[in-house]
Amino acid sequence: MKKLNPDLYVEAFGVVFRKVVKDDCRKTLASILSKQQEKELIETLFQPAIEMMDACAKITLHEENPFYLPLDDDDEKGNEYLLHSLFYVYYDITGSRDLSSILTGFEKDRGKAFLEAVFSLNEEIQDPIHYVLYCECRSELKVALLTILQDHERWIKDFLATMEEVAVKIAPIMDAHRHLYAYLDQFLHTKEAYDRLIKRIGFPLAEDMPVIASLSACNMANVQGTQRGDRLDIVCYIGILLCAVDFFIPSDFDEEQMSEHLKMLADPTKFAILMILKEGPAYQSELARRLSLTTATISHHLGQLYQNGFVGSMLQGKMVYYVLQQDMIDHTIDQLKRYFTKQ
Repeated sequence: MKKLNPDLYVEAFGVVFRKVVKDDCRKTLASILSKQQEKELIETLFQPAIEMMDACAKITLHEENPFYLPLDDDDEKGNEYLLHSLFYVYYDITGSRDLSSILTGFEKDRGKAFLEAVFSLNEEIQDPIHYVLYCECRSELKVALLTILQDHERWIKDFLATMEEVAVKIAPIMDAHRHLYAYLDQFLHTKEAYDRLIKRIGFPLAEDMPVIASLSACNMANVQGTQRGDRLDIVCYIGILLCAVDFFIPSDFDEEQMSEHLKMLADPTKFAILMILKEGPAYQSELARRLSLTTATISHHLGQLYQNGFVGSMLQGKMVYYVLQQDMIDHTIDQLKRYFTKQ
């Protein structure tokens, strides 16, 4: 894996996303501390994110910006937003790192790559507006996408202006905590780095795949594949906390965790996804087709299943396949037995 240098706009994006989902960093930290043992380390690694959010507290988002809409109508934290497809597709982290490339890239391909990322498509869109008009998605998302395609310059410039404003505020904080990026170095130099990354992000990384750590993302991670001509660029964005603390070491569930895992298994759609994956790996659009659901809905359910350790993913060619994590199924069953077995 190839480590990339820290990037100011990657950090700014992490702050903007936390503001979009109205994430209270202190509540998130308290929740993590209640479940993990490495309390001093966790507090140290969460501090930059808290400071960045405090520094940007007075920066307000224009909530009418359609890029701040979630792909699914359940906007729980961790869900994918249109914002992700815009930034990850058009911001070239392995190249120029020029924020203005987002607008120029969108204008150059008329938003085709953006839509292909939104709908997890493996084929090229010929006419973006025609595709959106006749696609199967909820009406709110369709309106947002049409608004973006018809007035993209206004909304992208609004997003870029916010990113620049955030970047100015957080630059000193990023520099003050720059030494914490060393946790990615330490992590990648361990013998178990490859296997541990698969557990932490649910995705196997090639030896030459770029990896970048983020202080503002902290407890979040994202693997993004972008088609650039004949080349597929895949970058792993990983929060600095995930580089130091293994959240996936099996441990006894508290009542909240037990309840959350049972909710995953009790949900009919999630259960159906797991039963399909029991047969073997499947890609997102295949799951959508077999369950007669939109890819956005499947993406939402897969995201929650991943966060709770029930699914992982792997790349074959240009396709991302999702796989069942049988060890988490077994561990959840064992924990349920623990709760209902008399001592």
